[in-house]
Amino acid sequence: MFYLAGYVLDYSVPDNVINRILSLQASNGGFYTGYYPNGTIPEAVVTNTETTALAVYALSPQIARKLFSSHINLDPFLSLACTILFVLFIATVLVIFIKKD
Repeated sequence: MFYLAGYVLDYSVPDNVINRILSLQASNGGFYTGYYPNGTIPEAVVTNTETTALAVYALSPQIARKLFSSHINLDPFLSLACTILFVLFIATVLVIFIKKD
């Protein structure tokens, strides 16, 4: 969160923050949810989707730029296509639930 906030606010974040994030990646690919100040990970601490997603965002400047940029302009056709696909997805989900009853 600190790294992402620094990126969004154009604040210079120390390099050791990225090193700490990388040191918290587990062998399963996820990122641990907590650690001691010395960098060790308690036995009860596990990885989870939320923490891993934040780490991926922090390590992916292109994703962060796209998510947090106020200058994103979608092509009108692309915007319409996304809207149509979303409506079709919702309609499909509703049809599936109605058929179950």
